Amino acid sequence: MPHSGAGRGHLPTQGLVIPGVSFAGIRIGDSMQRVRMVWGTGYQVCKYCVDPTWLYEYHGSEPLGAAVRFQHGQVAAAFSLGSPAGWRTKDGLSMGDPIANVYQYYKTTGTTRCIGFDAITARTGKVITAFYSAAGVIYGFAIVIPSMTVCQ
Repeated sequence: MPHSGAGRGHLPTQGLVIPGVSFAGIRIGDSMQRVRMVWGTGYQVCKYCVDPTWLYEYHGSEPLGAAVRFQHGQVAAAFSLGSPAGWRTKDGLSMGDPIANVYQYYKTTGTTRCIGFDAITARTGKVITAFYSAAGVIYGFAIVIPSMTVCQ
């Protein structure tokens, strides 16, 4: 999806997650202004969320996309909405892959039971990377600060 003009970003159709570092170009601690620059202004504000949360959804029949949650004006979490096709990690883990593949890259992991899914987690410095799993496959990704739940 091409865009024109400086500062007119958009949510990528096939996001790249660099575990412990970034989520489709967004990093923990980024400002709201930087998120607008990278992903653009095509978001909806979550009306039911505790913290300010922007929902970026692709146009289509089911809600797919990504979201950013802020604390004190900075990114505290970035996570996928639904299971957007084509998203993957730098290591090559993709949506729909067996969750067991995560253990090939991360020897020390945790598991958090969320409502309706599990989050397999790995910590890199001050960032938790979560791999969301349902029915034994990866269906989502997230990066969050350690003090926040990975269940997004």
